[in-house]
Amino acid sequence: MPHFAVKFGAERMLVAMGFGATVLRPTYFIDNEARLKDVIL
Repeated sequence: MPHFAVKFGAERMLVAMGFGATVLRPTYFIDNEARLKDVIL
């Protein structure tokens, strides 16, 4: 999923800039697939 790649890039950027951060990643629910049905198909 493209949005996951963007979030990972942002996390790497924070590390590279020397920021201390805690990143909380919410769980991806299978329900989310229902909204993306047309894209997936």
